[in-house]
Amino acid sequence: MAEFGSFIALGDSFTEGVGDPYADGSCRGWADRVAQRLAAVSPDFVYANFAIRGKLLGQVIAEQVPAALQHRPDLVSLVAGANDLLRPKGDPDELAAQLDETVAALCAAGSQVLMFTGFDPAGVPLLKLASPKVAAYNEWLREIAVRHSCLLTDM
Repeated sequence: MAEFGSFIALGDSFTEGVGDPYADGSCRGWADRVAQRLAAVSPDFVYANFAIRGKLLGQVIAEQVPAALQHRPDLVSLVAGANDLLRPKGDPDELAAQLDETVAALCAAGSQVLMFTGFDPAGVPLLKLASPKVAAYNEWLREIAVRHSCLLTDM
């Protein structure tokens, strides 16, 4: 595992850890688990999870990204856009343009960026109408990851 001295997680419920509770009822998730592993190899490791359920990409960019930039983390995850795509007017091309700009800013600040593609909702009756938008957004995520040398978990 790469050695990072700091990690900040940005996004919505996927990153917050909703649905993956600790024994006390608080949330954990993939970001908390990754941070735990990173801390094991970096003695002075610093971690913050700014993700909040229900956030739209524009909200993540406006509220969470500036806070992350202030801390100048070695690693920052940015996973957002799914909530936008579930809305009738969610446009994957517009979201990708916003994300591309944001990823460029995070990289310019010296952070390694980690992104995830979204799951395909085709098999979920209430969500299947969003499947083409999710597929288009995922293609954009792959392009953005290559363009900015991001780490990408392709779901």
